[in-house]
Amino acid sequence: MQKPYIIITLQSNKTVSVKNNTPKVTKQTNHSKKSNSNSTSKLVIKNISGKWQSRLANDNSYEILNFDTKDGFQRDVYKNGKLKNNLVKYAAYSYKHISSDVFEFSYKAKNAKPLYMKFTSNNKFTLSNDKNNFNKNVLYFSRTK
Repeated sequence: MQKPYIIITLQSNKTVSVKNNTPKVTKQTNHSKKSNSNSTSKLVIKNISGKWQSRLANDNSYEILNFDTKDGFQRDVYKNGKLKNNLVKYAAYSYKHISSDVFEFSYKAKNAKPLYMKFTSNNKFTLSNDKNNFNKNVLYFSRTK
C-alpha cells in the first residue's frame, strides 16, 4: 500500500514550494447500472397545503385531510360519498422537515400526537404515527382538486 506524502522545499527568498506526490487511485465503476428514476432522493416537498384523499377502504370509506393556512387543519371520514365523522375541525397545525421527503406534522387538539408523512411523489404520501415505520398501519393519500 502506498502512502501519500508531501515534499516542501524552502528557498532563500522565504517562499514555499509545495509538491503533492499523492499516488492516483482510480476507482472502477460499473456504468451499466441503471438509475432509478423513481428515487425519492431528489424529491423536495416545500409545503403540504391543500386537500388530500386516502385510498378507498373495503367498507367504501375514506379520509379527507385539508391543510388550509387560513382555516386550519380538518380531518374528515366519508363513507359511500357522505360525511360520516369530523375527526378534527379547524385546528392550528405545524409541520417540519425530518428529511427531504418526510414531514413531522402536529396539530392542536386533545390527545393529539404527531403524525409522519412520507412523500412518494409531489402528489402522494404515506401517513404513519411512527416516524421510523412506514410499513404497518399506514394510510395512503393523494392530492385532490
